[in-house]
Amino acid sequence: MVNRNSITRLGVAASIVTALVATVFVLIVLEVRRLQGDAATEEVSRRIELLGLAGLLGAMAALLLLAVYLIRWVIRPLRSVTSAAQELAGGDLSVRVREEPGAEPAALAHAFNELARTLQAEQEQTENALVALAAEKRRLETFHRAGERLAAARDLSELATIALSELALAAGAERGALWAVEPDDQRELVLEASLGVDPALLRGFLRPDETPAGRAITSLEVVAVDEPPRAELHLPLLVGGRVLGLMSLEREGAPPFSEAERDTLVRLAEQASVALSNAISFRSALRAARVNRAVLDATPDPVGLFGLDGSLLAHNAAMADVWHLPGIEATPGDGGQEERGLLSLGDREYSRYAGPVRDETGAQMGRLVVLRDVTAEREGEQLKDEFFALVSHELRTPLTSIIGYLELVRDDAEDLTPDAQRFLGVVDRNAKRLLRLVGDMLFVAQVDAGRLALERAPIDLGQVVADSVEAARPAAERGGVRLRMEVEPVGAISGDRDRIGQLVDNLVSNALKFTAAMGEVVVTLRPDGEGAAEVAVRDDGMGIPDAEQQHLFERFFRSSAAATRAVPGAGLGLTIVKTIVEAHDGGIALESAEGVGTIVRVRLPVVAGVPA
Repeated sequence: MVNRNSITRLGVAASIVTALVATVFVLIVLEVRRLQGDAATEEVSRRIELLGLAGLLGAMAALLLLAVYLIRWVIRPLRSVTSAAQELAGGDLSVRVREEPGAEPAALAHAFNELARTLQAEQEQTENALVALAAEKRRLETFHRAGERLAAARDLSELATIALSELALAAGAERGALWAVEPDDQRELVLEASLGVDPALLRGFLRPDETPAGRAITSLEVVAVDEPPRAELHLPLLVGGRVLGLMSLEREGAPPFSEAERDTLVRLAEQASVALSNAISFRSALRAARVNRAVLDATPDPVGLFGLDGSLLAHNAAMADVWHLPGIEATPGDGGQEERGLLSLGDREYSRYAGPVRDETGAQMGRLVVLRDVTAEREGEQLKDEFFALVSHELRTPLTSIIGYLELVRDDAEDLTPDAQRFLGVVDRNAKRLLRLVGDMLFVAQVDAGRLALERAPIDLGQVVADSVEAARPAAERGGVRLRMEVEPVGAISGDRDRIGQLVDNLVSNALKFTAAMGEVVVTLRPDGEGAAEVAVRDDGMGIPDAEQQHLFERFFRSSAAATRAVPGAGLGLTIVKTIVEAHDGGIALESAEGVGTIVRVRLPVVAGVPA
């Protein structure tokens, strides 16, 4: 086998030419020597010429063959590669060089073709990448545009319209609708926007059911309906796994939604869901603000929120009416404590409440001020106090006379019949009861007028308790109630003996009234170990309902049990007790249970170093 390598072929050709030339010259030289030896003549010269001519022709033939060989197997293939390289450089990546097995640059042609194929494949990959990049750019531009439009919307209906139009544009859909939850009722979805279809033809409300839209709500996944030439897509709008809305898209004469389209629409739906959640929260907050504003403006009492610098941050219509009046600058108050008091604005008087308002971190952000017009109330209270004082005074004088004359008549009871004596006893008891009631009303009037005067002196509290118990014993015996007393030494207290006696009398009388026959009332006096004496009156009567206990110290309040059993009284007894206790710097507490009984505890400070 002859080596077909180009370098080998060129070497072989060159060797042949060189051998021919050398052979010719050798022959010429040999012939010349022979002729010289033979002393050749003209014939010899002619032979030499012919031999040289033959050698020259042979050499020329060899060179011609070598040139033909080089043109056919070397120069023309190289020119083909060069031409193809120029076309390749010009951008034609489909150009190829013919690979001739007998040609010398066959390996060069093969390498060129491989290079061209590689470049063409890379160009196709690059073009595909550019197409994909352009598609992704369009998607990003869609997301960006949709995000900007959704972020700018606050109203729920406006946002629903924007979201629907953006997703319909991305899907190439001609028709669509969007339903969203109501802030106050999230059990069903309400139609908020429609596209390409009359809203009257759509369902106004959506709930989980067997329809494609209902299945999307139930499954929390995209539901597609492919019924050529129509394609539908139902996208649930989710936030935190909770359905906030649903979007339905429909297009005609188009293939079903591809996976790429679904992916794009799902991502757009996620954007719309977040914006929808914000819009729903905004609508809820706006609605709550409107309700609060309506409630505040409907409130007749002035209400305002003041900043820490005293500026009015928020207020209702009633506060706006009084804000300009002199003296309102005293309204905000200061500090972080609640404040209650009276405030005069113009010719009106207001009960004022001020309390701190704190943010979610607990830091004070301002003060809430509520004013209540108490002008009419105070005028009424004043008239009532004056009426009580007048009536009490006018009643007390004749009652005192009645009781005095009754005592005179009863002193001569020997001349009276038993019935007359019994009738006079009833009159006497009721007159004294009425006198006590008048005294209670006068006491309340004095307290309201600020004229309650105490004649303080050291008091033996044990003796006061004993006197009250003994005074109440006849009433206890008439009612069949056992009355007993447990007294320990407690030391002296500083107070008004008459008022302290009135305090204990009211407690014992109250306990006897609410204790049935065969019951027991126990009055105890003992030190509490903290420098005070405790008077406790316990009964095993009917008890007081929990809901009524907080009202027991209010004037004229009577429990339901007292009204049901027609227990006599005006509802002033415990009010007077509480007033006397507080006037002596003491405290009062009540414990009661229905059907078990009641215990009232009074604590009065003991004067150190003063014997009882």
